[in-house]
Amino acid sequence: MIVVNSEPLSRPLSLSVAEPSYSSDSCAHFRHVAALKRRTHPFYVDADMSSTRSPDVTLATQLTVDRFSVLERMLTNWPGPASVTLHIRDFELQTVTSLIRSSATLRRRTNVAFHVVYQRHVYNDTL
Repeated sequence: MIVVNSEPLSRPLSLSVAEPSYSSDSCAHFRHVAALKRRTHPFYVDADMSSTRSPDVTLATQLTVDRFSVLERMLTNWPGPASVTLHIRDFELQTVTSLIRSSATLRRRTNVAFHVVYQRHVYNDTL
């Protein structure tokens, strides 16, 4: 018999990997998230850097689909090369492809590379 808080446990225990307690270590959450394995698709949309003169500085950014309009505004003001990582769920890939193809700003650009990192869950990102 399993006893919890001096009372018998009436249901079976489930074994799962729990997220670390944050009370003792303020960085535990960040280490937990950094250790997660995610599927990636580097160069989902490749960039042509041959047209770029002296690419001394490359804009590198990451975002989710809901921030795509911010990316378009940013690239309107940044003419240099860019490396963009999109954190998306599997079903959002078609939306991302449509957004990239329909963007007048991105259609004019050949020096922007898109990379995809697939998220498993929205808020509870676990292995």
